Amino acid sequence: MKVLNGLKDGNSIDYINRNDLDEIEYSNLSSYGSNIDGNSIYKTLTWKRANNTIYAISTLIGSSPNYNQLKIEYYGDTGISIVKTVLWDVLYDENNFPYQKVVV
Repeated sequence: MKVLNGLKDGNSIDYINRNDLDEIEYSNLSSYGSNIDGNSIYKTLTWKRANNTIYAISTLIGSSPNYNQLKIEYYGDTGISIVKTVLWDVLYDENNFPYQKVVV
């Protein structure tokens, strides 16, 4: 698992409160698709808070239409600094439907 979370000196103290990202209700976020590919798939989704700061940006990685990875970068309160990055492998079933994400 590749996670960047602002830890300093190997301690478990973050630059932000660990619960800050968990406490935001997704119903309070707006999302915007961009970077559309030749198969009409939005490769990038940006989630913004009510105050228009960026909460997270997800990016599909690989080739269309079956992208093999998904990266999500989470941003701090100001929406400027990335405080956490998570990368998943995306697995598809026999109908080319993404059915599983596995943290790398």
